[in-house]
Amino acid sequence: MKWLCIAVIVASAGVFVSAVIATRYWPIAGDALLTHYAAFLLDHGFAPFRDIIDINTPGCLLFDWAAIHVVGSGSTAWRIVDITLIAISAFGMMAIARPYAWAGGLAGGAMLLAIHMRDGVDQAGERDLILATFLLLACACVFEALRRDHWIYSLGGGLAAGAGLLIKPTAAIWIVGVLLLEGYALRGKPARMWRQVSMFVLGDLVSLTLALLFLLRYHAVHAFIGVARGLIVYHAGVDRLSVRYLLEHPIPSAWFPVALAWIYLAAVARGWNQFEKGVVIFSIAFGVVSFVLQGKGFPYHRYPAEAFLALALGIDCVLALRANGRQRIVAAIVVVYALGVLAPESVLRASRYDWRNQDFSHSLAAELDSLGGARLSGEVQCMDTFGGCIGTLYSMRVVQTTGFLYDCYFFHQPQTAVTTAMRSRFLSEMETTPPKVIVVTSQYCFTDPGGYSKLDTWPAFLSWLRKNYELHSQMEPGRAVNWWPHPRPAIGYRIYLRRAAYPWSETEPTASPASTRIEKGQDRLPPLR
Repeated sequence: MKWLCIAVIVASAGVFVSAVIATRYWPIAGDALLTHYAAFLLDHGFAPFRDIIDINTPGCLLFDWAAIHVVGSGSTAWRIVDITLIAISAFGMMAIARPYAWAGGLAGGAMLLAIHMRDGVDQAGERDLILATFLLLACACVFEALRRDHWIYSLGGGLAAGAGLLIKPTAAIWIVGVLLLEGYALRGKPARMWRQVSMFVLGDLVSLTLALLFLLRYHAVHAFIGVARGLIVYHAGVDRLSVRYLLEHPIPSAWFPVALAWIYLAAVARGWNQFEKGVVIFSIAFGVVSFVLQGKGFPYHRYPAEAFLALALGIDCVLALRANGRQRIVAAIVVVYALGVLAPESVLRASRYDWRNQDFSHSLAAELDSLGGARLSGEVQCMDTFGGCIGTLYSMRVVQTTGFLYDCYFFHQPQTAVTTAMRSRFLSEMETTPPKVIVVTSQYCFTDPGGYSKLDTWPAFLSWLRKNYELHSQMEPGRAVNWWPHPRPAIGYRIYLRRAAYPWSETEPTASPASTRIEKGQDRLPPLR
């Protein structure tokens, strides 16, 4: 048993070290770039939810803003944040597993890290990973509160759970469920139950109060309520997958044998505190429910379920290794397979992701530099979802004309009252302060590139664009982007210049080598339909 525990510790430490080495150059990508840019706009006079139109909750913006101002704004700083989140999660797991064997918690952290690396570049620092980290800390605090009978741990648990609620509202399900389980566990001790539960709720309220003060600071309470009731609800219903598909994919397929083995070990392993085991199993179920409720099937939506499953697996394997018979054999096989096969394979896969392929951002940045570079602040507008235009502006530290971060809702069909109102506001802002440059990407919402025909679905905007802008250049999609388990088609872009700002002449700034200059007289805009 001693040598097995040492092997688990060494293997887990090896996963952490190899993860740092394999992913150290990964760029900021995906949702993290959008939230970073929202924090950047916050520092340049934009108010959250009033000016910055975003579907994320205040906690996401606050977390990124704090991370940028504490650690830094570059890709290396974000890698530090991402690995730190996993390390804190592992610390929470070890605190939870302490009465059984802290090595089980460390192994759980290593398994979570392996899954996270396998998911690819754009899953770094995602919101559900932050949520999973906060919930693990909250769970550890709740357990310590009952183990030590001290209210300070309940207060800390409430603070962490409240912070998680500010990241994803689905955390409310976890908070209510854990409070009910805690109340049941202390049902014969009403004074103690009242003290622990009330301190936990107080911690929740402190976190929520901080978010309220943040919104009050920017006079954005009413705006946030409007976004929560309108855009966030609309976004939740866009491009949802079937419940059956979601229930069939709550964890990566490579980890299904491990999950099946855990079900057996959970049934036969002995030594868990029943309350603690109940909370961990409930947390796994919560993670699955949260994944289904979000409905998009993105890999990072699975992190709460995967984190608590990794924790339970680590503890049950340690307990089973101490026993005799079949369960000890199964546990040994699971440990060898998870840490000796799946984890190294995940590290190897992560090391092969082509993070160097940043053709889109390099080409767009070169063209924007030729058009004015930093002087374009306030004079450029992206029409993109997450194809890379916003990320390019962030790397150049260029401020957009408006606070609209996504164009998906302008073009997604069918249009609703929410999206029609967004269209109206965006077009009004563009007409009031027309930017010199508009960048339109070929990405369509959350799918693969769909070309520029999306402009046809909004005749009023297309008419305004035709009247005031000329198509300057176009970058055709190049090599596929291998940042994920399945390479995705590359995204292209078009750059439109306002006629009054850039008279159409031969002295006009040139296109970048990766794009094609559009000469006057060519068909420069899709037909108006």
